Amino acid sequence: MIDDIDCRGVLRLSFYNRDTHMDPQAAVVRLLVDGYVALPDILTGTELAALDAAFERRARETGTRWFDWETLDGIPEFVGYLAHPNLMKYVTAFAEYMGEEAVFANSSGARDSYNPANPGPSYEPANLRHGPLGWHDDVVGMKNPQSEAIQMLLASLLYLDETFADNGAYCSAVGSHYLARATPDKKPILAKPDFVLDNCELKPVPLKPGGVVLYRGHHWHGVVPMKQRRRLVLQSFTTRRHYNMQIGHTQLSEKSRALLTPAQKKYVTSYSQA
Repeated sequence: MIDDIDCRGVLRLSFYNRDTHMDPQAAVVRLLVDGYVALPDILTGTELAALDAAFERRARETGTRWFDWETLDGIPEFVGYLAHPNLMKYVTAFAEYMGEEAVFANSSGARDSYNPANPGPSYEPANLRHGPLGWHDDVVGMKNPQSEAIQMLLASLLYLDETFADNGAYCSAVGSHYLARATPDKKPILAKPDFVLDNCELKPVPLKPGGVVLYRGHHWHGVVPMKQRRRLVLQSFTTRRHYNMQIGHTQLSEKSRALLTPAQKKYVTSYSQA
């Protein structure tokens, strides 16, 4: 919630409401200004424990700890997190600020990014600029990206393990979403990596289990190299008006659709037949 503007013209924000969760309007401001927001306690208690257990059960069944959505389709605990109400109150607040209606776009599944057999390079905690963080803009992995649609895109990372500033944390290039441009035919032009990393604040974002990082299209990010388990569940959102501009959205099976609650179903769409 925006409180007021002080005598220096500085916006003052009240980030938390009485139930200890961030106010959705304050989260919208952070998404607009910084390009990302950290949201604690999106999942808690038995719901978080059930998803944690489902991850480990699926890992035993498949012999892998890296799942695409097809590997998780129809599993109640994972379907139950799609367009979860605790997360959607922030996603819908952002969409409504933009004059749009939010919808579920994609789930990339879930993964444990730590491999004890290949723990990765050594890392100096203060070296965010030149350390092995894998800085990138997710748009490089999109098929036929459309610049207008990317402006409405929100991606989310739900953490099942605690991360720390020197171990496994998401790392943000604050404000980097401003630096992308577009061609006259509305194709995105990504910012140059050196320009981003030399001019944006680079900030680790540690979270406890059940917390989510929600971030915008074109927001540059990396990850602090981890020396521990780091399990994530991934999904992204767009708007109903922009949904068909971008290909690659997750199409849920009938089994998964049958598990959705009414609160979830209103956000789940499918490609139009037009």
